[in-house]
Amino acid sequence: MNFRHFTLRSLAIAAAVLLGAAALTPPAAQATHGQGAASGILNTTAWRVCVSGWVDGQNASQYAISQVSATEVNASSVHCPSGYNVSSYAASYPDTWYGSTSCNAWSGSRCASKSVRLNGRTIGTTTQWRKTATHEFGHVAGLGHRSTNASCMTQGAAPPIVTVFDAHDKSSINANY
Repeated sequence: MNFRHFTLRSLAIAAAVLLGAAALTPPAAQATHGQGAASGILNTTAWRVCVSGWVDGQNASQYAISQVSATEVNASSVHCPSGYNVSSYAASYPDTWYGSTSCNAWSGSRCASKSVRLNGRTIGTTTQWRKTATHEFGHVAGLGHRSTNASCMTQGAAPPIVTVFDAHDKSSINANY
């Protein structure tokens, strides 16, 4: 075996090891679905949330605020209709989705104001309200969808999907801010 053959073989093995490690690394929980769901990262760690609409949705939004506040973000509920940068409104919408998040105003590359909508027409249980609200607040933080039931950022019903952020979600939120 000559030196050149040994070097190329070593490089090929190293590349294979690195590719294998990359395949085992979980995907980053970033927005990958455009304006409809994640629509960017809120431009501040101080979230002032106006919560309104159906009582079940208001309670779920308060639950989601407590989940977000376990990260580097300081989320709090404020009196409506002024002084907020996130609004969360629960009502009956004619569509089949559980919730949606959108950016209302941009500030450079980040969003200055976001709206969360929770669809009471499709959400029936307290667990689903909590999961949906926390999922949508994850989008406010810039998280994208996941494919593990251990994260509320997975699309679908709870249970089996949990109502909380997993460690990966929290780490991603903290990295965004």
